[in-house]
Amino acid sequence: MNEITLQTYIKDKKYIFWYIRDISELSDEAIVEWIIKYWTWEDMKMLIKDKREILDKNYKNIISKSRCNLNKREINFINNILSHV
Repeated sequence: MNEITLQTYIKDKKYIFWYIRDISELSDEAIVEWIIKYWTWEDMKMLIKDKREILDKNYKNIISKSRCNLNKREINFINNILSHV
């Protein structure tokens, strides 16, 4: 089975990366953060089901920084999802 990468997944997701000119150089952490901020349910299902390890690792890095771009509501939502899935 050919597993899709996050880079491949985001190529058709212009609504998430609406002001980034070149999305080909984004890190997994940046992709996870942007999906959390501008997601659709299909995006979130893909992260949780298919990319859970990448989501867990990068989400922990995102929220541990002194400057986090996620607001309290987004953090609470993701924490709830991760604790129940």
